Amino acid sequence: MSSLFDAADEGACEAYRACRDHRSKADARVFLEQAWDRVGHLVCERRPHFLTEFGSNFHAKSWEL
Repeated sequence: MSSLFDAADEGACEAYRACRDHRSKADARVFLEQAWDRVGHLVCERRPHFLTEFGSNFHAKSWEL
């Protein structure tokens, strides 16, 4: 399954980059990746769109997840 944090920097919001790159956000990254592993299959027809939006609209997509 694709990682939530594999998106390129182009179009990625500051909150996404902070969660992806900062050491202090490791617990949040693990939590979100585990949630994605559990329920990511439920968005299978929209998976590429969700992953793109996750990088650019991090807070809203995190809550949606």
